[in-house]
Amino acid sequence: MSAWNGPIADGKAVREGPPEFIEIDSVENPVLTSDDVTGLENPTGVADPFVVHEGGRYHAFFEVITDDPGEDDVFAEVIGHAVSDDMLDWTYTDVVLDTAGHLAYPYVFHWNDEWYMAPDTGIEGQFRIYRASSFPTDWEHVETLVERDGLVDPSPFRWNSRWYALCGVLQGEQDTDDYDLSLYHADELFGEWTEHPASPVATGNEIARPGGRPIVHDTYVDVFFQDCQRTYGDKVQPYKISELTPETYDHERYETGPIVEASFDEAWNYDGMHHVDFGLAYAGDRNVVATDGKATGWNQRFSIGFGQLP
Repeated sequence: MSAWNGPIADGKAVREGPPEFIEIDSVENPVLTSDDVTGLENPTGVADPFVVHEGGRYHAFFEVITDDPGEDDVFAEVIGHAVSDDMLDWTYTDVVLDTAGHLAYPYVFHWNDEWYMAPDTGIEGQFRIYRASSFPTDWEHVETLVERDGLVDPSPFRWNSRWYALCGVLQGEQDTDDYDLSLYHADELFGEWTEHPASPVATGNEIARPGGRPIVHDTYVDVFFQDCQRTYGDKVQPYKISELTPETYDHERYETGPIVEASFDEAWNYDGMHHVDFGLAYAGDRNVVATDGKATGWNQRFSIGFGQLP
């Protein structure tokens, strides 16, 4: 039995070293933009990429932001999919999950020979699990594990035969960037999830909410949190969870951070970068890391790019 952390049997990283992100000389970012999205009216951005390998091909799942033409300042989000043979050249396929509400951060993982997705549901505040009835296109809701006002970006991982999930929990009004970083745990994926006694493990907007897939090593876990002190989606900082039991938790920030951040140079990411997925790179599958970038002060201009570990 294995949880997804790249295409390896025991679900643990085979590469060590602190997480770092560098450009790929042969790749011109962004690789995926709203211009690649077909079949939707007024797509305005793509963000939160998670990439996995199945059937000899690479699959990217990501948030697609669409401008509702009937109302001002109203946005809808669905989960889109793209496919690649080399993880560098991508072809958009279609929307694979649409619940008529907010969907983002499509955390895709593998467990007990099944593909699952735990997306962000926005103001509904639900940590839901979907299972692929036909990967990668068809997903069915299996169970809602946690319901809590303001809960966003659930990031489950398996550590020492137990499940944990880091989640952001919005504090106050929806247009603020103040969050609690909350921690939940359970014996089994579909068991009883309870809040960890050390939760919240951080508060405020410096460690606002998860910013990508945790990477499980033999003796620690790498995790990635959004730093929203300047603005929402500004940068992602890397942390190491050095202690984690059902009763205890401790993390420390890597000195190599931030992993990705606003470039301020009129490029595709000049106003922010708020997501990374190191899963395949640390699993030894292919040294490519998915990320996103923001080119205006609001998230409808997000696009997706790729880099690598040094």
